Amino acid sequence: MKIEIRYLSPHQNAKVLAIIMTLGSLVFMLPFMAFSAATKMSSGAPFPWGMLLIMPVVYLVFGYLMTLLACVAYNLMVRFTGGFEFTTDDKDL
Repeated sequence: MKIEIRYLSPHQNAKVLAIIMTLGSLVFMLPFMAFSAATKMSSGAPFPWGMLLIMPVVYLVFGYLMTLLACVAYNLMVRFTGGFEFTTDDKDL
């Protein structure tokens, strides 16, 4: 069965993707900051605590805004180009 996506909910999709991006940023930020702390302690430089707090918020805000804009753009273009198309198949379990 062929299915076409004609509309993407901007707020709902942006909210979900922003949370996923924020959690994903923590996966990279925490080990990076631990490594940074270990190397900075030996050099005497101060640890950038602000970066550890600000970067997940930046990912949240920009992830939300970029997904929101992408959904709005998709919803505008779908009128002229058609939506994403994919084929599904029913399988017995």
